[in-house]
Amino acid sequence: MIEKSGFYMNNRVARYMISSLQDLMGENGLNAVLRHGGLPDYQTILPPDDMLREFDFSDYGAICTALAETYGPRGAKAFLIRAGRAGFLNGIQSFLDNYGASLEATGKLVPLRIKLPLFLRWIAKNYSETSDRIVRIKDQGDHYLYINERCPVCWGRRATQLDCHITLGFLLEATGFISNGARFDIRQISSIGMGDASCDFVVPKRPIPT
Repeated sequence: MIEKSGFYMNNRVARYMISSLQDLMGENGLNAVLRHGGLPDYQTILPPDDMLREFDFSDYGAICTALAETYGPRGAKAFLIRAGRAGFLNGIQSFLDNYGASLEATGKLVPLRIKLPLFLRWIAKNYSETSDRIVRIKDQGDHYLYINERCPVCWGRRATQLDCHITLGFLLEATGFISNGARFDIRQISSIGMGDASCDFVVPKRPIPT
């Protein structure tokens, strides 16, 4: 078991992660992962659907570790990227219910070079304010750096490869959303689990040409 961190995700994000994984791998597959990660209680009771910071980083990291140990690195990557994409879609839905029409109208008028950095900074601000993650965005000329200085995926883990796949999936879906379906070549370049100071992702300013 990973020692508790004292840092927390909000319950809703954890709930979306677990429910998305269940949709992807089935109830039996999820239960095997939760048992392996030392979190059998979540087999029957999901975290509440609220924004309270109560889901410890260590539990989040334990699920990611258990996935890799149960399904192997490639299997875990596939599941976690898809869970990250689903997490974005679930999380943005209430925002769309209230502001979707105006956002769609504005999106057609505002160029990507303006709305992409604004959206990335909004994500970073939201993550930092609703959990104990420390996220910021840095302009690096031809790309942005998405920098996470306190990563729940890496908490209590020693990684041998860049594997914050759920974050990658989230960013892939988020950039596709704000660009009306464009694809971006986003890649992770550093990992706290590998001894780096932060988990950094390169987000190009321009999408992949079609």
